[in-house]
Amino acid sequence: MAGDLSASPGAIYTDWVLPFLDEAMAQGQRVALVTLVGVSGSSPRPPGSQLAVREDGASVGLISGGCVEPSLVLDALQAIREQRCHLERYGQGSRFIDLRLPCGSAIDVYFDTGLNRDLVRDLIAAREERRPVTLAIDTRHHRRWLVAGETSAPDVFLRPYAPPCRISIAGAGHVMVALANLCRLCEMELDLVSTDRLTCHLLEQHGFRPHAVSAWAQADWQSLDRWSGAVLLSHDHDDEAGVLGAILDTPAFYVGALGSRRTHARRLDLLRHMGVSEEALARIHGPVGLPIGAMTPPEIAAAILAEIIAQWRAQPHAVSGQAATSMARMHA
Repeated sequence: MAGDLSASPGAIYTDWVLPFLDEAMAQGQRVALVTLVGVSGSSPRPPGSQLAVREDGASVGLISGGCVEPSLVLDALQAIREQRCHLERYGQGSRFIDLRLPCGSAIDVYFDTGLNRDLVRDLIAAREERRPVTLAIDTRHHRRWLVAGETSAPDVFLRPYAPPCRISIAGAGHVMVALANLCRLCEMELDLVSTDRLTCHLLEQHGFRPHAVSAWAQADWQSLDRWSGAVLLSHDHDDEAGVLGAILDTPAFYVGALGSRRTHARRLDLLRHMGVSEEALARIHGPVGLPIGAMTPPEIAAAILAEIIAQWRAQPHAVSGQAATSMARMHA
């Protein structure tokens, strides 16, 4: 199944900023990639967060909670004009006495105006091919290079790029449509599979490209990797056991299934009779979603998405752990 990552209408924020840089470079514009490389105190954003700026003043991304972004864009534009790479501190201990962070902390930000488009395109290609890769940034000598997979290196800031979170949703109904829209807002790739023509039509009206199948056996679950999650929103629970069995054979980080507690108990019994281990059964979140008392389709979808996010952020590959370690060495 191929991932569907349609742009959300009216989206004002994106965490994945490199396509913006690539498009600007293709248009002949000069650009700067601004990276959060150090945090002293608390910060709403983790090390490795990025902001992309092009020479006409347009930008995407987020370094802080929004309090210093206007200044960062102005400083990036000056760096672009001067074609100067540099490290700058904002907040406590900064040379800018009129710029303070409300949280009282300090952040170290690297302005890179020397990016090569081939490097940017290599990062984009790795993401599309679902290959983890790391961008090594030498903030002292203003060099940058790519390292395959996850790595460590002294005196260099490492910004890992994991494949995007991909969620496969199989089922029918308004909850599926609402969940697809919420996942899209969170920049998650989507694989949508349904046996229901009306649901497929509703998804298409929202700009998605669902896979219409006549039977669940036609869906391919083998492409689920450790950056993938799966949610079953089928109301025909008798036919879902085979699907769940196939999903549990993959390294998917999240598996959720719709239904009441009684339905889930019956589901587990059926899977046990199929020979599924208790360890594998424990991976299934059922009833799917956090228990927030959700009643409407959007509320149920929000509860499911919150559970997915909690599982995703608990994964080692979903946080900038390598970046934080390197930052500690750089600014100790």
